[in-house]
Amino acid sequence: MDMLERFRTMAVGRETRMIRLREEINQLLMQAGLEKKYKIVDKEGAA
Repeated sequence: MDMLERFRTMAVGRETRMIRLREEINQLLMQAGLEKKYKIVDKEGAA
């Protein structure tokens, strides 16, 4: 069970990092006057 919990923690951490990177990319694109590339959906499902 410990191995499964470690995997879950790692996977959730990776997904959180990916969301942050996508947000940063969108922010940089907007600063450059370009359209957002990624649609970010929050926990409630709203974009």
